[in-house]
Amino acid sequence: MKNLSSFLFLSSSPITQECFIIANSCRLFRKGMGSMCAKRSTWFEEIFGFPEHKCTYEQVRSQFRLDQNDTVLTSLAINCGRSFYIGKFETPSVEELQSRLPSTKNPEQARARLSFFHISADVSDLHKNPNNYGAVIQAASQFNCLEMVSPHVTPRDGITDYISDRTQGPACALACPAATLYRNYFANGTGQGDEQIDCLKDAGDVMGNQDNKYWIMKNGYALPTSAAKMKELGARLRSQMDTRPSDYHSTLAKLRVGVQWNTEVGGSAGESSSSKTGRRKGPQCVTQVYCSALPIAYTNTIESIADIEPLARMVLDATYDATLGVAAILSIERKQRVNVFLTKVGGGVFGNRDEWITDAIKKSLQKYSFYRLNVFLVHYGSPPLHFLEQLEEIR
Repeated sequence: MKNLSSFLFLSSSPITQECFIIANSCRLFRKGMGSMCAKRSTWFEEIFGFPEHKCTYEQVRSQFRLDQNDTVLTSLAINCGRSFYIGKFETPSVEELQSRLPSTKNPEQARARLSFFHISADVSDLHKNPNNYGAVIQAASQFNCLEMVSPHVTPRDGITDYISDRTQGPACALACPAATLYRNYFANGTGQGDEQIDCLKDAGDVMGNQDNKYWIMKNGYALPTSAAKMKELGARLRSQMDTRPSDYHSTLAKLRVGVQWNTEVGGSAGESSSSKTGRRKGPQCVTQVYCSALPIAYTNTIESIADIEPLARMVLDATYDATLGVAAILSIERKQRVNVFLTKVGGGVFGNRDEWITDAIKKSLQKYSFYRLNVFLVHYGSPPLHFLEQLEEIR
């Protein structure tokens, strides 16, 4: 495992019953029924100048102005007045990202080599580290590019309570709070209060989900509707992989991820960050890629894990392909190596098998092996032995 002294480790456990209790307590505080979450609720006010939990969705929207083609967010609150560089947000598909890359290797690319390492680190510190300026950081989210603690939480509940969820995805979202506010309140012009982003929809349309209702999307969670439907879809996808792999990969290519390009970490626009090369003007910026996996552990409608495995693997393959695709695009544009930090999307509480995750990472590393990428798989503690065995480091 690569020893990087600048990467600090902070233990972070998956969502447990305790997390749900904390989240519920925060909602009770909003109604004036407790003070337990008072400190937890102050981060939003400290950054943006007013308490989110005292405002309606529409009132929060009215406290901000977007400038420079929606890449700069300014708080209009009397106690703030700060501007934040949020960068461009979009939801490209795997095939759209692929179309931005050269179809053939140029001489420079032919000499390039991807590197891969396991590291133990706190993702918040990775965002702040000046040596990671311009890095690509994969963030586990729901299919709406937000961080709902359960399928019952909506964008209208806001983002303040993200701090109660000590997992990787919310930590990434809070590392770039202005961009997260944008995705919740302003994405697609009106925000996600009434109509949410669905990064699985286009692939679902190809699979016939609109007519067959294999799953429903509830606040970013793709929930299977019945064991029979998932069994039917699983058999169909498995047959495609065996007999018509081009059809399978064509469907996979329709999956989308959320990309927050070159977005500000933490403080206000205009702050400087230091690096090995000296003082850098402007804020610390990274590119975040918001990805989801199937929430297998959130449903009791599956008779066999084998029935949902083909769809789950497809989603994971697309997730890692898209993340390295984003990094490859930046490497080509900048003509330099790009740091990429991956996480175990779908692991832990979501119930995706480690084998599916490692297989998806392997495929993406192979596909992008001739790009100038420094890829790190982030672990929260010592990397499990089977991850080290299945994913050997590439130096």
